[in-house]
Amino acid sequence: MAYKVQAKIASRGYHVYKNVNWDGVKANDKVAVEIEANRDSLKIDPYACAVKAMVGNPEKLETVGHVPREISRHVYFFLKEEGGKVDGYVLSTQYRPSPIPAGGLEIPLLLNFKSPRYVTHQKMKDFLTKLYSWDFEGSKTTEDEDDEEKDEEINFDIENDEEESSEVIKPKKKRKPPIIDDEDEEEGNELSDEEKQQDSDSEVIRPKIKQKPPKIVDYSSDEIDVVIEN
Repeated sequence: MAYKVQAKIASRGYHVYKNVNWDGVKANDKVAVEIEANRDSLKIDPYACAVKAMVGNPEKLETVGHVPREISRHVYFFLKEEGGKVDGYVLSTQYRPSPIPAGGLEIPLLLNFKSPRYVTHQKMKDFLTKLYSWDFEGSKTTEDEDDEEKDEEINFDIENDEEESSEVIKPKKKRKPPIIDDEDEEEGNELSDEEKQQDSDSEVIRPKIKQKPPKIVDYSSDEIDVVIEN
């Protein structure tokens, strides 16, 4: 007994394969999904799953697209590890741009995911019905629009910042301790608050002592008498 679940899945790469070997595609054409063996495709997506169809004259099974990378990992393990099988048919030939940065075109397929195990079937069913939808299109929310408006309102005034940074802040001078008169302390006279404040604010300036210039003796003068004692 096999369990089956249907889901609408995109066949990505329609703009490439319709010009190579799928030029006569039409609705209800049968397709199958297999694990990709092409090395170039595996470099882009290591879990790539190819969509194949009977094309050409004589007809043979050829790759005509790929399962979207958003779900390729899940389809890969469904086919390889769980022994599942995926087949179906073309739902419509009306393509749309792929919602990925690389761009491209894709068309919808109606695929059957068949599994011999109920647990695997239930997991795949939950994923396809709750986490993936081909009809989903991203749109901006009101929160995103509010964030964009806030970003536009932000202005950076570079000139003001430069003016403020150019100001030089002078360091504060430390006050010198007040001068204490030893005589007043010995006599027991206490200074008033005003006198203490004046003393604390006052500064003692000591006069500089001028140094006398050294005397220069001229020994070359004839006036110097030399006395020689015998």
